[in-house]
Parts: sequence; structure tokens; C-alpha cells
Amino acid sequence: MIKRFIFFLFLISLLGGLLFTIFQKLGEQSKVYQKPFNYFPPNPALFIEVVELSKTIHHFFETSMIWSKFEQVSQKSRYKSTLEHISKIISDSSYNEIFNEGTTNISIYNSDDDITWIIAKNIYSNDLNDKINLDSNFFSFCFFKINYPFLVISNSKTLIESFSNNYNNSDENPNFNMIKDKMIFSSKMSNISCFIDVEQFHNLLDNFLPKDNSSSFFQKIKSKKWIQFDVDFTPNDIKIVGISNPDSMLSLPMPNYYSFNDWIPKDIEFLEKKIIKVFNDSIGNNFHLKSLKLKFSDDIVENNHELLVIENPVIDLEHKGLEQFFLHDTVFYSNNDNDYRILDTTKLKPIFPKIIFKNKLGFLKEKHLIITSLDSKIEFDILVSQRNLKQLNTSIFNTTENEEFDQSHSEFLYQSRSQLLNEFKFSNYKFDSIVFNFFESIGGVSWTLNNYDNRVHHGVKIKKYFPKKVDKKILWKTLFPQLTWGPYSLDNHRTGTKDIIVQDTNNIIYLISAGGKIKWSKKIEEKIIGKINQVDAYNNNKYQMIFNTNSKLHIIDILGNEIDGFPVTFSFSATNSVAILDYDNNNDYRFLIAGDDYKIHNYSIDGLGVNGWTFPKMESKVKRPVSYFAINGLDYLMTTDESGTIKLFNRRGIERYSINNKIKLANSGKLAIIKSFNIDSSSVVYQDSLNGISKLTFGAGIKKLYDENTDSSNLLSSWELYSNENLKRINYCLKTNENLKIIDQNNEVFEFPFFYPYSILHNSKLGNYLIILNKITNEVQLIDSKYSINPNLFRASKMTCIDDINNDNSKELITIINNNILVCYQIPSIN
Repeated sequence: MIKRFIFFLFLISLLGGLLFTIFQKLGEQSKVYQKPFNYFPPNPALFIEVVELSKTIHHFFETSMIWSKFEQVSQKSRYKSTLEHISKIISDSSYNEIFNEGTTNISIYNSDDDITWIIAKNIYSNDLNDKINLDSNFFSFCFFKINYPFLVISNSKTLIESFSNNYNNSDENPNFNMIKDKMIFSSKMSNISCFIDVEQFHNLLDNFLPKDNSSSFFQKIKSKKWIQFDVDFTPNDIKIVGISNPDSMLSLPMPNYYSFNDWIPKDIEFLEKKIIKVFNDSIGNNFHLKSLKLKFSDDIVENNHELLVIENPVIDLEHKGLEQFFLHDTVFYSNNDNDYRILDTTKLKPIFPKIIFKNKLGFLKEKHLIITSLDSKIEFDILVSQRNLKQLNTSIFNTTENEEFDQSHSEFLYQSRSQLLNEFKFSNYKFDSIVFNFFESIGGVSWTLNNYDNRVHHGVKIKKYFPKKVDKKILWKTLFPQLTWGPYSLDNHRTGTKDIIVQDTNNIIYLISAGGKIKWSKKIEEKIIGKINQVDAYNNNKYQMIFNTNSKLHIIDILGNEIDGFPVTFSFSATNSVAILDYDNNNDYRFLIAGDDYKIHNYSIDGLGVNGWTFPKMESKVKRPVSYFAINGLDYLMTTDESGTIKLFNRRGIERYSINNKIKLANSGKLAIIKSFNIDSSSVVYQDSLNGISKLTFGAGIKKLYDENTDSSNLLSSWELYSNENLKRINYCLKTNENLKIIDQNNEVFEFPFFYPYSILHNSKLGNYLIILNKITNEVQLIDSKYSINPNLFRASKMTCIDDINNDNSKELITIINNNILVCYQIPSIN
């Protein structure tokens, strides 16, 4: 829509700069104040009137960041020397005094596939003795003429002669070109006013753009003849406001407000708002649909997404819904919390002929129909949620970044820099194209069209180029098939760094280097249960990974090979993850696993059952790993089953201490052991089934530490438990709708407000961090061991680990996004 229109701004600057080199001080008193409108040759492609040309051009060159970027981009092109010359001219004040007052007119023509121009200025002065001194350096390609009171300069002798003839014959024919009539709509509020002749400008653009692109520009102008416009600029943008001639190809409705403006993501590549007339509904009526077309990119995967939103503004159709027109049937499908329907493309294609509906689905939301792919819908929901949540608690005086998006429109289009460059295929001559260089210099262009009094009013905004913020926290990203387990960090004894391990839905495990490269993959029989650990099986400071599935126990070396004696095939189905015990810290390992026979099984590093083990039996399934601690030289193996029974065994599996009380653990609640000077006074604290925290002292009984009703004003409050494993301390969290309270072991309280639905993540693979996960945007924040919250946001999921994988004394966050992208972030310091 805007595709060829914006290049005229460069021409204004270029030609205006040339003027400064032509004259020294001059003066010629005149008794007339007329403008040279009527004397220009007819049929210009572009006509420009600039007030105080030298000041305006100086202001533009000195303040416009768009021009600064244009100069930078054009250093690679054949315009480099011209731009350097312009910059030199601008700094020379001796050439511009004549243009400090009054108006200057510039007319540009397309002649024999060449561009010609002519400039005229009323040179009235109070000093009759000043003479005109022309710069001889420009004689070779510029022509000059004084038709009192006008000074005329052109790169075409023919244009100079035409201007002189028109001037000399003005008494016989006072209007040779109709330019004056076309400039009557100038608002006089801007220093730059212009008009373009549609047909002539079309031919001119063909010299700059591929032929198949230039015509699409005029489809948006909605004019057969001409359009008049004013230009204004600030450091960050250039604004154009225009009006078309009465004889237009008008087919626009009156301006309408689009109620789904809040659905526009912050960073978009393309946005188009239209009102489309549909010629019949189910009962033969005509009606109109508001449509919003979006293109945006994924920051993580960097995929391109396209989305179409249709709103039905007609009241008598609301009770029927859009589904009767564009969806096949009433059967709903659901995936990732998104309900969708199948599209009736036979009805959609005639209305939206340029949209590809392959792999797209219909999502109903209130009075709107969203048409996109499932992946794009999920990404769209996240981006919109991020935008709207970040608007909370902001000042009402804050300006909207894209205020032109939030207005009434008859039609509206926005295209980003990358979208423009992609649409105008410049592959054959990119750097030597003025239009390419200009598009490279800007951030994007928005074009508003409004129908007022049967005229099309145009508003164009050209924005400064801001490089897209690349998240410097992202170190690398790696794509996988659908992942269901991980990530976990593992020591690499060869490099001193960490490797990452994950597993996909096909039960293939992948080992990834600290730099994000897949080192090897290996298919195993089932999904890994619980977490993964490492052992030094050969006592040589080389590590192997150990884990179990329901049916086997694996120990795999750094190259992906099983060690001798493994995998071990169970005669039962495992119900928990393996516990690795090294009683005397001499690498004489014991591997304890619970089975569906309710027994605890024990294996050695040789893959054999441990001699003398009694296979103790629990009352129900054991899903939590066996825990180990020692008091006064005595070993205790603690096992908790689903019934809440706790048993303490010795190394042989014989019950060492009897506990009479059962605990009522929350389904996924955590527990922690608190050792004392003897076993009687030792205890476990746990998240109980009533959303509180309880404590079982082995020699006494159960005591409630924190009750779920502590915060009576919030019925959704709950207590959670997490421990800083390296610091050997236990913390308690009270989670409410908009607040998190942490109580440490010294009863010191730390509070954090969160104005969104969130969950708390903490486990051994997160080290000493507590993660706050925004359930809407899938972003996380980190609370460290000093109870300081990191202000940085990370796109993440529950499948996350934290470690110093690069061995650079800085922590990284490794997470799985969309179930198939492994992302590694650097955690910025908050010091």
C-alpha cells in the first residue's frame, strides 16, 4: 500500500541540498509576491512546496534519525558520494540564505524513463545592488534562468524553456498546469506540502521498483488522478496527511473502531484492518464484517505466524454467530486448552483470496472468529497476555507506542521494515536502489485510510528504525521432537563443564553440550522415572549417569554406552526413582528402588542384588525416593508410602525405629527431614493434604505449623515447602492470589506481590532458586537464596533446571518451551 510513496522524502532532501551549492548572496527587489505555480510544465509526477527550505532541510538533516540511518545504509551504494556532498553543502551557510524566507517549489517529472526536476523560488530582496554568483562546479548538469521575480534551476533545459514560455505567455493563458487547484488543500500547518499525479507517479516508480510491485501502491491510494498531502517530521518519525481528488475509486465504509485492539501484540510485522461486504447470509441478506489480519514472529523459535480475526458487528447476526458462515460443523476439538473447529474454506476463499487456509483452524472467542494454526494461536495468546499484563499499574499519562493502531479507520495497514523488504524483492539491485536503502533505514510504515464526505483521507506514519531487541540472556536454542522429561545437568569430567539431558515422546534420550549441540541420542524402553544422578562406577573420577524406568535400571557413560552389568531388568514394575546411597563415601554404591510388589529392592554397582538385604515391605505403593540420614553413627533409610506410613530401616532393610503416626501428605507435596541429637527428637516437615504445613516428631506426634486459614481474606491461599539444599535450610511459603510470603528458619518474613496467576517451582535441579511461573504468559522470575527477586523475565516452563553449565561462575537457566525447544539463558546478576 505504501510501497513507492515514501521515497519522495529522499528526493526532497537530495534536491534541497543541491540548492545550497548554487548561489551566494543575491538580491533583486520586486514589487510582486506571486507564486510560480502556474508556470511549471504540466503533468508533474510529484510537486513539492517547502516553506523556509534551508531551515527546513537543515532541521531535517540535523534531527531526523531516519535520515541518519539512511546515510549509514547508503554507504554501500552508489549514492555514497552524493550523500557526502549533501552533508558538506548543508554545513556551508553561504549557500542557503536565499532560502531562509518564503517558499520554494520543486516539480519532478518522468520523461523518457528518466527523472527530471525543476525548482522555482521568488527571489524578491530589499537590496537592488546584490548580484547573482553561480557556482561554476554545477554548470555541467544544471541550468539556470531568472524570470523576474523567479529564480529557476533544473537538470533539464527543456523544463527551463517550458517554464519561461509559460511565464512569458501568462497573460494569454494564466493556468498551464492546474497545479494551483491541486494545492488548495494544503493545511499550511506543515512546512512541506505536495501532490502526486497518480498516472505519472506510477511511471516514475517503475524506474525504482520491480514492475509487478509498483501497481499495488495505487490500489491503496484510491484515486484515479491525484492526491495532495502535507509532510511533517520529528526525530523518530515522518508523518504524512493527505486527501485524494473527488473522482476517486472509493469503496470504503465510514471510519469504524475495532474492538479487538487489545489483541494486537507489541511487536508485529504486518497489520491490516478492513471492513468487508459479504453479499448474502443464510437468509439472503447483505452484511459487513470487520477483519484484522496480523503477521508476527516468535521470539524463541523465530517462526512467522499469520492470524485473521473476524468480528461480526451486525446485531441481527449475533445470536447466530459467525460459526454458521465459516465453520463446517458443531464438533469441537481441543488441544493445549484451545477449542477449535474445522474451517469451511469454500466460503472463506472468495472473501479472503490472498490468505492461505491450509493447516489453519477456527477458534471462537466472544463475537470473534480467530483463524490461524494451533501453534500460532498459542503464541498469539502468550504475546497478547504479555502486552496486557505489562499495562497494569502504569501511569494513565503514558503515551501509547502505536497510537495510530487505536483509532477509528475505514481501512488500515502497517508493514514493518522486514515485511516491506520481503514484499519488494530487491535481490537483483538492492544496494543501488533508493527505495531499498530507505526501507532499510526505517522501522515500519502505517497507512490509515478514512472516508469523509466521499473523499479518501490518508494518514501515513514512517517510523524510526529500532533494532529488534535480541534477548542477550539467550545463549542458545536447540529444537527437538516433543520432549516429555528433563532437562537435567550432568558433570562432564572431560571438559569441566556441564552436559544437559532430555527425553522425547519416543523415549529417545539426548545428551547436549554446554554450547547447545546434541552429542548423541539413544533410544530406551520407557520414560525415565523421576530425576537422574551420577556415579563414579570405576572410582577413577569419571562419571556415569544413573536412572531407571518402570522396567530397568540404567548406568550409561559419557559416550552413551551402558557399563558392565547394566541395564538391570526388574522382575517387578518400579514405582519410584532410584536412590543412590554411598554410606562411607567410598563409591561402594547401593541402589534402592521400590516396586509394585510394595517391596524395597537393593542393587550393587555390579548390577546384582545386595547380599543380606531383607526386602522390606510397605503397606502401599512407594512413589517417593528412599531418603538417607545418619544420627550418632546409626544409618536410617526412610521410606514413605501412599498411605502415609513412614518406616526407618537399617542397611540390611530391618526396621530400626518404629513410627506409630501416619502423615497426610498432599499429592505432590514436599517433605524435608530435620535431624536432631537423637532419633526421638528428629522429625519431618511436610505439605499436608489441607494446604498447610505439618511436622511429625518421631518420638512425639504430629503438630500443625502453618494452617491454610492463616490468610482468612484469601480462600485460595496455600502453604508450600522448599529447602535450600546447599545451605541446609528449610523455608515455608504462603501463596495467595496476589502475594507470596516466605518465612525462613529464623522466622524472618519476605513478601513479594504478583498481580497474575502463578505457581511456585522448586526442586533439586533448581539449586537454591525458587521460581515464580506466570501461568498466563509462561514467563518466570527467580528468587535467590538471599530472598532477592531477579527483575529479568524468562520465557520458560515447569521443565527447567539451573546450573553453571559453562564453568564461568555464572548460573544458566535451561528450560523446555513449547515441549520441543531447549533454551539456555544466562541469568543476569542483580548486584
